[in-house]
Amino acid sequence: MDGKPLVTTRDRIDQGVRLRDVDNDGRCELIVGNPTQNAVFGWSPAENRWKKLSYALPPGSAIVDAQGRDNGLRFVDINEDGYADVLFSNERAYSLHQFVVKANPRLSWEVGWNDEVAAGQRDKSSPIPMIVRGGETPGRTGGTPVLQTARSAGNNGVWFHSHQMWVQNEDTAALSNVVDRRSFKQLLTADQPPPKSPEESLACIEVRSGVKVELVACEPLVLDPIAFEWGADGKLWVVEMGDYPRGLDGNGKSGGIVRFLEDTDGDGRYDKSTVFLEGVNFPTGVMPWGKGVIVSTAPEIFMPKTPMATVRRTCAGRSSPDLPKATNSIAAMASTTAWTTGSMARTATAGG
Repeated sequence: MDGKPLVTTRDRIDQGVRLRDVDNDGRCELIVGNPTQNAVFGWSPAENRWKKLSYALPPGSAIVDAQGRDNGLRFVDINEDGYADVLFSNERAYSLHQFVVKANPRLSWEVGWNDEVAAGQRDKSSPIPMIVRGGETPGRTGGTPVLQTARSAGNNGVWFHSHQMWVQNEDTAALSNVVDRRSFKQLLTADQPPPKSPEESLACIEVRSGVKVELVACEPLVLDPIAFEWGADGKLWVVEMGDYPRGLDGNGKSGGIVRFLEDTDGDGRYDKSTVFLEGVNFPTGVMPWGKGVIVSTAPEIFMPKTPMATVRRTCAGRSSPDLPKATNSIAAMASTTAWTTGSMARTATAGG
C-alpha cells in the first residue's frame, strides 16, 4: 500500500487488518484501518491479486490506534438494509456512516461508507456512547496490578442486540436495569428530540407586535412539503418529497406527490386533501397555471392539466446531482413566461 508492504502486525502491534464481506457478494474484502493506513481491497480472480477499491473507512475512523488497541470501530447494520455500516466512538470522537450499495450521482454518493449520519468531537452532548475509552486501564491478576492486554484495553462494555446498542459498565450501575441503551432509530436520528406537534410548533413562533400566525394545514393532510402555491380558486397546491433522499425503495424509486388542499366549510383552515399526481421524481416546485399546474423536477418542467394528460419540457443543463441546488421554485411574470430559481436559473414558456 503506497509502495509499502501491508502487514497484519508490526513489532507485535496490531495494524488493524481485517477480512470481511463488505458488499455481500460472498467474497471477503481486505480492510486495513490504523492511524497511517486506511483502505479496502477486493480480490481479483482474473489477476490473482488484491486490488485497492475506490472507498475506504470513513475519515477520522480506524480499527486500531497507534498502539494497536481497539479504537472503537464496529461494523453494525444500523439501518438494517443488509449491509454493515460503520459506527465509531471513543473518548475523542464519534461518527456513524451508512454503507451506500449503489452510487447515487444525484446525491453525490459513491459506493462505500459515504452516507454520514452523524460525526463530531466528543462532548457531554455526544449522541453516541463511547465504545472504548482508549488508553491503558488497570486490571489485576492474582492481586498484582497489571495493564490489560492491548486487545481489551478501554472496553466500555458495549454490545449490540435486538436493534439496540447496549452499554453496561460502572457508570451505568445506577440506571434502570443497570444498562444504558440506544435504539438503532435513535442512532440514525443522532438522538435528536422528537418533532413537535402542530400546536407546539405554533407556540414557538415569535412575531412582531400586530402580527398573528394561524395554523391552516398540518399532518395528515400534507406530509413532507417542499413547495406550495395558492390558486385563484383558493386551493393550496403542494409538492411533497417523501422519497428523499434514497427513493421509496432505497434505490431511487420515485415517490413525490402533487396534491391540493381545500377549505370546504370556509373557516379559514384546510380540511380536505386530494392527491393530484403520484410517483413524481423528487419534485421541487409547483405553480397553478390556467386550468392546470406547473411542476418542476429537474431536469424537467411539466404541466399535468389532468393526472393523465401531461405536457413536458426538458430544460437543457437543469439536471444537478445536488438536489438542494436544483430548481426550487416557480414564479409567474406578467407575460406567459414562468421563471424558476435555483443555482442554474432558466425560463420555460407555459402552454402548448
